Amino acid sequence: MRKLMQFTLTLAVALALPLAAQAVTIYFTSTAAGCVVEPGSPPTVDLGGGGVTYSGGTTSTASILLVCNVVDTDGTNTPPWTTLTVGYKNIAANGQVTATVNEIKPDGTFVASSCTASNPATPTSGSATCNLGTFTFDFTQFAYQIVISITRSLSTQSPQANLVALN
Repeated sequence: MRKLMQFTLTLAVALALPLAAQAVTIYFTSTAAGCVVEPGSPPTVDLGGGGVTYSGGTTSTASILLVCNVVDTDGTNTPPWTTLTVGYKNIAANGQVTATVNEIKPDGTFVASSCTASNPATPTSGSATCNLGTFTFDFTQFAYQIVISITRSLSTQSPQANLVALN
């Protein structure tokens, strides 16, 4: 009986140690369509397929602003995220998609704005990232949001934001 208990304890410790040694990071992601369209954005915005763009037929060149509230997905209050990513498509030379992380005090004032990820000048689809550097998240003191801006200077262009991620 004693040997069985020793074996069971040894087995339990042997199985638990590798699991405890592995750091698990849970990323924050959101589709652009899951974010809130800010007032002042064009009145007709297309939210199809998880992305956000200008609705067909609209001639507006006003910027579309989206706010994505960030939540502490790993429950630590200080997730180790170091990179901001924004996914986009249908970017032409006269369109741009950018994403910025903002840290907000409880009274609503902005404490800091970290990096901005934006598409390259060459027309393309894909994703852009930026390194958050020494920026750290502390959900015990601050709230966080990602602001996505979709802009175009020609009404014939349809830049689209697809997703944002913190990892």
